[in-house]
Amino acid sequence: SRATPLIIKRARASRRNCERRESAHVSRLIFRLRSNLHLRDTNSILRPVIALLDYDSGNLRSVEKALKKVGADVRVIREPKGMIGASAVVLPGVGAFDDCLNAMQRQELLGGVKDFIQTGKPFLGVCVGYQALFEKSEEFNSCAAGLNIFKGKVRRFSEKPGLKIPQIGWNTITLQCEHAL
Repeated sequence: SRATPLIIKRARASRRNCERRESAHVSRLIFRLRSNLHLRDTNSILRPVIALLDYDSGNLRSVEKALKKVGADVRVIREPKGMIGASAVVLPGVGAFDDCLNAMQRQELLGGVKDFIQTGKPFLGVCVGYQALFEKSEEFNSCAAGLNIFKGKVRRFSEKPGLKIPQIGWNTITLQCEHAL
């Protein structure tokens, strides 16, 4: 059937779009850090140290490569003490809200992230990493509490005539035929 290749093609296009958006966010973060530190040369010895949180999920490697490409000194960390001395912290995303927060809880990263944000240094949450900054999320009927940095909960866009809803992965697909994938 032609439906299956079309679904795969759309999934790949959606992933490329997400990666482009992540790269743009990361580039803006690095520009802001360099502006604050008066760094213009990517080969400078004084590069901003960015702590990239590894909670065993998320798009860790693509964010790490994007940060390095724009000149950051990236430190992949798995515990709160890794954020000490960092110029910025990035919480990558991909996955479910509950899974992200539960994994961070197991690694005792939640308190460290809250403490870092309180310093006023740049913090970037990508996809579910951004959702984690709120109190709650409606994604997959989540039960986990968010970081509560921002009041409110992440809600699914309601479908209204004329409203374009971006592809964010909360939809379901129906297979039209049996396929190896």
